[in-house]
Formats: sequence, structure tokens, C-alpha cells
Amino acid sequence: MPKAPDASARIRRSGDGKFVVDGELSHTSVPELWELGRTDFGQDREVDIHLGAVTRCDSAGAAMIVDWIRSIEERGGRVRLHGVPAQMRAIFHVSDLDELLPFDAADG
Repeated sequence: MPKAPDASARIRRSGDGKFVVDGELSHTSVPELWELGRTDFGQDREVDIHLGAVTRCDSAGAAMIVDWIRSIEERGGRVRLHGVPAQMRAIFHVSDLDELLPFDAADG
């Protein structure tokens, strides 16, 4: 039986304090991406994380996003989440996190 391809995701800087995350945020892609994201955010005080290109998210992906936010805020930074996919919003909602997370107001 052929091995299923690994899910892939990536994070890239798209400007000062602006990052785009795309691909599948799942238990297979999150371990590598988790620390990479923490490193990529560096010491930016204002961090905008664009999630509109995330194609799938499970609880591991949602936990990673929450950890990134906590890490940035612990060092005195501020985060805004943009384009959060419905699947990720649903995970945040059932976890009672949707009211606590920094969604961009323009995203509804």
C-alpha cells in the first residue's frame, strides 16, 4: 500500500510584521511549522497573521495558532488574525476561544 503524502503547510513573511500561512494545519504539518512560526515572528511588535490560504485545520493547527498568539503577547507584542477559515473558527468556537482571540474586525 503506498504511503500517503505528508500534509504540508508553510509560513512566509509578506512585509513588516505580516505573515501568510497556507496549506494544511494538521497533526502532520504542525510540529515543524510550530517552532518555525515562533522564530519567524522575531521581535515584531505588531504581527498580522493571514490565514485565508489555510486549506484544512485540525485541533493541532488551532493549538499552534493559540500558542503563537500567547508567545507574541507574552513578549509585549500585539496580534491580529486575518481571513480565518470557517473550519478553524469552528474549532475556536467549540473550545470557547472565539471571543478571546484577536480576529481582525474587518473579517466579521
